Amino acid sequence: MYRYPIEDFYYPGERVEDIGSYKPGGLHPVHIGDTFSTCLGSDKPRYRVLQKLGQGAFSTVWLAHDMSDNDRGVALKINMADRKWNEEINLLQALTPAAVGVSHPGQKHILQLLDHFQITGPNGIHDVLVTDVVLPRLAVQDCGVYDPKRTAYQSLLALDFLSQQGVVHGDLHTDNIAFTLPGLRNLSEKVWMETLEESPDMVPVIPRQFDGQNDSWPKYLVEPAEVVYIVKLLMKGHGMEKIDAVIIDFGSAFRASNPIPEYQSPPYFCAPEILLQAEHIKEQFYKPDWRFSGDIWSLGCSIYELVAGHPLFTQSKVELLESIIEFAGPLPQSWFALLDEKLRLRLENDEASLRAASEVYQQGVFQGPPGYPTRWKDEIGFASLVQSMLKMDPTTREPASCLIQNFWFDDIRGQTLRACESITASREREDSAN
Repeated sequence: MYRYPIEDFYYPGERVEDIGSYKPGGLHPVHIGDTFSTCLGSDKPRYRVLQKLGQGAFSTVWLAHDMSDNDRGVALKINMADRKWNEEINLLQALTPAAVGVSHPGQKHILQLLDHFQITGPNGIHDVLVTDVVLPRLAVQDCGVYDPKRTAYQSLLALDFLSQQGVVHGDLHTDNIAFTLPGLRNLSEKVWMETLEESPDMVPVIPRQFDGQNDSWPKYLVEPAEVVYIVKLLMKGHGMEKIDAVIIDFGSAFRASNPIPEYQSPPYFCAPEILLQAEHIKEQFYKPDWRFSGDIWSLGCSIYELVAGHPLFTQSKVELLESIIEFAGPLPQSWFALLDEKLRLRLENDEASLRAASEVYQQGVFQGPPGYPTRWKDEIGFASLVQSMLKMDPTTREPASCLIQNFWFDDIRGQTLRACESITASREREDSAN
């Protein structure tokens, strides 16, 4: 199928998805004010699109008015038609409190599926996932209400919960850690629209050469709304300790008992064994019992970036493996023998310099940045956590159940324990009253 290059259009836009993704099998064209019903073929609408929240590689996400549930706002994630997302829906359904049946503190740090349905459009049949609206990190960070250590701890709780349920996320990185605030779930359509202040920024879809109407395209693309205004509104009545991190986007998730799908994460968040299997080792060497360890590595890279404010590893594929070796040490000898000849020779030639650079690299990455003069005073604990997660050999990486006990989290664990005790006491009072 022909993919239209961005140069074929007059207004490419900067904060919008690729217009080439709108084609048969691709994205569904959505316009502000569109309505969707929850049943295929039904004429009764339930959700009305109000604003754009964001876009990913395989979906767009929209703020919508749920007209059947107390006038609340929800998020609609509309996936590409050619993506097989039934597993994402099945996994999210299996992770709900009703399905799990046991209490785990990490469960509330997983995005909950509220509803799902399918829509039919010019590009095919699309799965739509309905969830609570969550906020990107930059929205809460810009408002001064962001605590990276708390975020790291809650993300590890979520990962521990997933591993106990036998689920591998498969795409953990900083953009897939979002936030929720008290009151966000109950905001009405009126409050959402008045608080966002500005009308949506739209980019007209006008091809340079007209060759007939193309129904696969939307009439315009929409830039994501600036939700920072919502954060400011909600923070007037709530403290920072009320902000919770949630793991989102289970489009690449899979059960540990199932075959491993192709990883979609940015390379600099991927574990070395995943990078090597994808590009440098032809035979199958990746072992099934390494699956949870891949999530640990990815979250370790994410936690470093959340705290330090910059990525740990280079984004260049050419230099990425060398950066990983400088930080985590040499490849296991059993891996080295399996490398393609070009990479093996390069690493052999660079072995001495990589070893010499390792000590300098380790010292430099854990020096406190200027923006964290007080939070970085316990940098030994932070370094201990990250180094436990980013070990070259996947069999030696600590599981999330152990990592949440790291002494860097001593103060956070106390807050979480008190909160859990308060919730338990409240439920007991309700039960006795009934």
